[in-house]
Amino acid sequence: MSEERWLKRFTESDLVPQPRSRFLRVECVECGNEQIIFGNASTKVR
Repeated sequence: MSEERWLKRFTESDLVPQPRSRFLRVECVECGNEQIIFGNASTKVR
């Protein structure tokens, strides 16, 4: 199988890993305060 044909079997998302986490913008329903939080923290916050 030629290299060109082999590479066409994969999409860009298969070759470059995407992050599993992201920053999220959340808003309090009571006061309307808006904050940006990290969506996938590895340590628990007390």
